[in-house]
Amino acid sequence: MITLSAAAKAGAVCLSLLSPEVLFCKIPKLQTDVVICMSDGCRTPRHLYREWKHHPERRYAFYLKLYGAP
Repeated sequence: MITLSAAAKAGAVCLSLLSPEVLFCKIPKLQTDVVICMSDGCRTPRHLYREWKHHPERRYAFYLKLYGAP
């Protein structure tokens, strides 16, 4: 996990699809296609999957931020 400021320094190109709290970024220096950034840091989809597998309440909080409604 990296911070949003570190991602910006690495040349991240981000866009917000539904919510300004969740950014989908592409960092050319990383080997992954997409990094998902929130206020607490940026994660790869694989990292999010591992985190959500053990903490489903974090997945719910993410979707609440992304869509704005339960």
